Amino acid sequence: MNRSLLLSLLALCLLFVSGCALSAAEIEGDSPGECDDGTDNDQDGAADCDDDGCAADVACAGDDDDTAGDDDDTAGDDDDTAGDDDDSAAGDDDDSAGGDDDDATVTLDAPTVEGELSAGHYRPTWLWSVPTGASQFRYRVDNGAWTEVASSVTHYSSATDLSAGAHSFEVQAGDGSGSNWSASGSFSTTIEIFSANGYRWEGVERIMATSPQGEAAAVSCHNCYEDGESTPALNMSATLSAIDAAVAAGADLIELDIKVQGADWLVGHDDDGSTSGANLADVLASPSLTDIDQPLFIEIKETSPAVTDLEALIYLLTDAGYMTNGRPVVLRTFNGRIANLTYAKTAIDSGDFPLHENYVRYSVLYDSNEESNMGDFQTLLTNAQALGYHMVEFNRSTPNLFGLLTWAQELDLLTGVWTVPASMGEVFCAFFRNEVDVITTDYPVDSCRTVIEDDNSLLYLNVWSYGNGTNSVASYRADDTPYPLSVGGTNQPALVPSPQGEDLYGGYLDFNAAESDHLSTWDADNNASEGYFAGLVVNFDEFQLASGETGALLNKSDSGGFAFEVVGSGGGQLRFGVHAAGDYHYATYPVSSLNGTDSYYLIGAYDGDGAVRLWVNGSTSGTTSSSSMTAGVTQNNSPVVIGADPQGASATRYYGDNKIQMVTLQKWANH
Repeated sequence: MNRSLLLSLLALCLLFVSGCALSAAEIEGDSPGECDDGTDNDQDGAADCDDDGCAADVACAGDDDDTAGDDDDTAGDDDDTAGDDDDSAAGDDDDSAGGDDDDATVTLDAPTVEGELSAGHYRPTWLWSVPTGASQFRYRVDNGAWTEVASSVTHYSSATDLSAGAHSFEVQAGDGSGSNWSASGSFSTTIEIFSANGYRWEGVERIMATSPQGEAAAVSCHNCYEDGESTPALNMSATLSAIDAAVAAGADLIELDIKVQGADWLVGHDDDGSTSGANLADVLASPSLTDIDQPLFIEIKETSPAVTDLEALIYLLTDAGYMTNGRPVVLRTFNGRIANLTYAKTAIDSGDFPLHENYVRYSVLYDSNEESNMGDFQTLLTNAQALGYHMVEFNRSTPNLFGLLTWAQELDLLTGVWTVPASMGEVFCAFFRNEVDVITTDYPVDSCRTVIEDDNSLLYLNVWSYGNGTNSVASYRADDTPYPLSVGGTNQPALVPSPQGEDLYGGYLDFNAAESDHLSTWDADNNASEGYFAGLVVNFDEFQLASGETGALLNKSDSGGFAFEVVGSGGGQLRFGVHAAGDYHYATYPVSSLNGTDSYYLIGAYDGDGAVRLWVNGSTSGTTSSSSMTAGVTQNNSPVVIGADPQGASATRYYGDNKIQMVTLQKWANH
């Protein structure tokens, strides 16, 4: 009942003294507890704080359902438009202010971050997980400004080059409000570029075998495993022993041949169905490989590869911790099985391996008879480079080998030769130490490495990279100090560039006998009790000489020293000889087996104890060695001359008609 109406009735009763008897009326809130008992105590249709009788009660202090502000009760959300209430009820209130009320904020977990501990490039990548409840992320590099991205973005690659050194990456998860962020997930990446081996082996931390001229020639132990035992366990044990031995000997690369058998990659030389090879996963997990710094040099032998096989191989390698900065993996296969590299590269380029894609190299191996036409063979190399492969490898006896090596180098491809034989392999380690990036050897690894690094250089030059009009080329003696040689002048060979498709590619020195062309270098003596090692790359313009005629290639033969030359005597011979024990002793090769179309790489060697020997295109077939002897090569005071024979300090004779691209001369001892 309305309080004013009640007072009016009382007044009328008193006024008329009509004997009106009024009983005591109930008022909401006149007794303790009536304003929060949920009962309409005065039966007027309004209960508790909705009744005016409770307006002053402590239970109804503050704002109720008006528009004055928030109420302070615990009843839940109010229905006004004043904004959020201050109660503890979860969820949004029903007003128009938007947003949550003042209940507890949800805490998001920090994302887990992956990255490269060491990056060999300047734009590293980081990946992160998606915590429960995350609807956005923000990240920053080196405490810079935050960048917000959607929850679908879970990786970041630096958009600009970062400097060498350590860099921090942070990422936080957000709930979409723009104000509630998790703690940071973080990762530190150090950018370090390993370049001690020169730019061609950039990215490899291990110091490769290096020639006196500073050229890195990595030594790979050929077939660094065992697959001839009867069970996988026996082959596993023998394989680990082979790896341990190669590492102890100083191998720079560990070569494993692999194939798919069923669902597994096995270590083995032939894709012949054998299942006795060691399981590659087990080999990769062994400390024999995990605890060393040598890159893996893996030849894929699979003859019928599938995309899924090669994808599984990449996961196998990356999950085992390979393909990292400083220790890339080289995947190799023969050109006839090129699908192995195609599928491997497809897997790497898929985007599934962002932390590893910079640390894999691809190499194609070629048989010696891959193409009979030099232009076609060189086109194969061009195609390999266009497909994104990094290296090409050749049989050491491939005809016109240097036309391939120099063309590959023109394409900025790494190069390799295989396989240096166990017997007399030192001559190939010596000859190729400045010419290729990888030497795969059956010759003992430690011995090959010693030969490559031997401080025995007397003369070296290779002019393939010089162009037309060159009037000076660099030669080297004991180390990488250049000694210029003038060319193109009187009595000097011209520097002539040879185009793609020829037996030699790039520059060569064109010696003309009629013009007495020659290059005098210096008085490069051997050690008194030892001998000489000499090597050349040459195309013979004139090799069929009349009896008694001589055309010198590389000589120091003035009553001593050595001679590498063509002579008309004996039916015509290519010969290498040294003066020892009072006379000249020669190894020979018939000129009837030569032609003026192809180029040849020639090696002559005598070490002071044994025979004088000669190799033509990596082979002794058809050559005749001298008888064995023990005597040092006689020293003289004449210079080493390219293209002629010295007579004293300055006079020359026996000029030759030849194109010469490379010369190497070394002191030579017993190996």
